[in-house]
Amino acid sequence: MKQKRGWKIILACFLILTVLVPGTALAAGMIDTGHAVTLTLSCRGQGDSGLYGQQYDIYRVADVDPYGELTVTKDFEAFNVNITGQNDDAWRNLASTLEGYVLQASSQGSLKPADSGRTDAQGNLTFPTSTANGLTPGLYLVTGRYFVQDGYYYEPAPFLIMLPGLEKEKNQWNYAVTASPKQESGIVVTPPSYVSRKVLKVWNDNGKEASRPKEITVHLLRDGKVYDTVKLSAASGWSWTWDKLSAGYKWNVVEEISGPYSIEITQEGITFVVKNTYEEETPVTPGEPDEPGNPDNPGTPVSPVGPGTPDGPSSPDSPSGSKLPQTGMLWWPVPALAALGMLFLGAGMIFRRRETAEENRP
Repeated sequence: MKQKRGWKIILACFLILTVLVPGTALAAGMIDTGHAVTLTLSCRGQGDSGLYGQQYDIYRVADVDPYGELTVTKDFEAFNVNITGQNDDAWRNLASTLEGYVLQASSQGSLKPADSGRTDAQGNLTFPTSTANGLTPGLYLVTGRYFVQDGYYYEPAPFLIMLPGLEKEKNQWNYAVTASPKQESGIVVTPPSYVSRKVLKVWNDNGKEASRPKEITVHLLRDGKVYDTVKLSAASGWSWTWDKLSAGYKWNVVEEISGPYSIEITQEGITFVVKNTYEEETPVTPGEPDEPGNPDNPGTPVSPVGPGTPDGPSSPDSPSGSKLPQTGMLWWPVPALAALGMLFLGAGMIFRRRETAEENRP
């Protein structure tokens, strides 16, 4: 009987360890946060030729601990965005949203990249560019500049990337990551051509329409600097179009908004879709103690695995409101572990009944 109980104790300890250790650590081992990381960009143009001299900047968005938990850096705490998903689309949308605010803040001198550099003759660029700009594990935003070569223009899409990257096939962390940024490209038209840009406001606040502001302010940025400012309202159809904008610049929009809304900005062709989602405020129970380590903002979970490596080439003033999620952990094991816990709870009750029956036998 004692032997059976001993095995049950061992099994219970195993289950407790399974629950306490994050899924990332179980899957690929803990991240060595003191290990240097590198990111190599491979940029290709027409005919697979290397893009020589294209500039890229890299920004540190979040720190990571050995278990894969992310903590947003102070520089990115004030941006009024939110991560509500953990798939590739969510990461792309977040990168697109952050780009405008980052470019604006950089042009004003209030935000500096962790590192900057230009591609070599083969179209490659490796961060860090020097020992003085060493990179450590974390979540990074990568942005590239508008570039022209051999009669074609290239406009890279921003992307978020986790360093180190998780190699699912080998089930291990890769501290030397290579990525090929996606780029929109086309023939440069001479004499200088013009482009159009449109902004469209979308509200995601079903049942909370009364919370909407009567109007919102949108800034059109040219290479990170404010080029024009417009007010959007119901009278304007929550939209605006700019015509005859000079080609050859990086055009973005950023929004100023107050109230309980998060911001997501994506670009579809010439249109910037600005989506505002109503964020329910979580009531605080009187007398309830604050969360340890971050009493004012316990945060929202963020996936520690981070966004995937982007595919090959294809085709501020900080706003007021809510902040980026402060911390995160890997949440996918929770439902499975909960179900497993219920299973073993039921098994334990059955074993207990059998033991009681055995003990009561004459």
